[in-house]
Order: sequence, then structure tokens, then C-alpha cells
Amino acid sequence: MEDKDEFADIFSFLEAMYDSNRTAEERPGVGQFVWVPVPERDGKPWVADVVRSAPTSHDSAELTIRRYDSQQDFQGKGSRLPIHALNLTDNHELMISRAKKRLCLIVGQTEGADPYSLPEGPQRNKALNAFHRHYILAPLYSVSSPAKATSFGSVMSARIRCLMYPEFFWLPKTPSIIRENSVARLDHLLTDPLIHGVSPENHFISDEARGFIADQLRILCGDEPSTEYLELQEVLLDDLPDVFK
Repeated sequence: MEDKDEFADIFSFLEAMYDSNRTAEERPGVGQFVWVPVPERDGKPWVADVVRSAPTSHDSAELTIRRYDSQQDFQGKGSRLPIHALNLTDNHELMISRAKKRLCLIVGQTEGADPYSLPEGPQRNKALNAFHRHYILAPLYSVSSPAKATSFGSVMSARIRCLMYPEFFWLPKTPSIIRENSVARLDHLLTDPLIHGVSPENHFISDEARGFIADQLRILCGDEPSTEYLELQEVLLDDLPDVFK
């Protein structure tokens, strides 16, 4: 891949991609990087048919793992004995997915709702486990290097650096946290309460870079980005070398 200095890209218009002055607080915050178990996406999901190992057991089962079948899954399985450890009802299925702990960028968060602000009784009881704080995360995927080929080769990488795709945001490698040049995938956003199996990093994206991502999220939501973003995008794409167009 050509060196980033050989053509104008987002780096030419950013004072800093990362914020070296910000430090981690007790709770993770927007703009922070965090390691999170991320399920791998597959074209056709895997389903585990669950059957009790023994008629009287509620905490052991036998699994038959197969691909999703629209003719039988989520159609109701009234003959299935309940397995309390899994809490599966007639219309539940057990979906199987491999997961990898990935570095993610926190692009948003919800504060949740205080259940004790609701009237006592059914409303409050239901809310106790329903409205926790959640974080909106963009997982990072490394770009191709001489040692490893990925989906983000030199052409895709150059285009992303010039803001061609609103669903991708380029993140250069750092000495320790981001070990390879990477792409934050805004098309793979996920939510997580960041309670189990997570590891926050004392590493943050700059406010200026967050502004670019905010504009890209506006585009993905069907809204117009800022005028500044559109003008910069036009300049970068006009100057993008023909070999990358």
C-alpha cells in the first residue's frame, strides 16, 4: 500500500486522531476503546436443537448443531421438555455463534432509566432488569499487511482514508493498543452493557475524529452530514489517485 503521505487523505485534515490528554474514568465513555467479546457474523446462522439429557434434569441437555431452517425454527416446539437452565419457551431457539474478543470503539451510550422513578408495582418490577446503561460499539478490523491479507486491501484502505464509505472509519496503528492499521466498522455496530468479559483501555479517539464519525452516522441514518464534511469528502475523492478509484 502506498504511504499515507503520497496523497491527501483524512490525516491531512486532522490535527490528531487520538486524544493523549484524556484518561479513563470509573465508567467507560464515548470515544474510548474497549475489548469486548464480539460474535462472528455468518451468512446463515447456526441453531442448536436442545433435548434434555434425562427427563428429570433441568441443567443438562444434548445438542444437535445445524444450520438455521426457516421451515422449522421459531415455529413453536410444544413437544420440547422445558430446560430451566436455558429458559427456552416454545418459540425460542438456541443460536450458536463463535465470538472473538475484539477492540471496539465506543461511539455512543444510553444512560438507561431509573426503575425507582416508576410507580411501585408491575411497572417498576418489570423495569428493574429492562433499562440498564448500554454502549454502542464499533468493532475494529485490521487492514491488510505484508504478513496478513484481510478484506481491507490497499484499494479499500485508500478509499476509506478518503471518506468514500460512510460505514468505515480508518484508525491508524498505535505503539501498543491498536497493533495494526484498522477500520472501525460502523456497519457492524453492536450494543453491550460492558459488564462481563470486557477490558477498557486508557486510549481515546480525539474529539475532532469523533466529529467525522458523527457525520458518517448521520449519513447511515439517512440524514445529511455537515457541510464541512461534504466539502472535505469532495476534495479527498477528487484527489484520490486513479489506481484507487
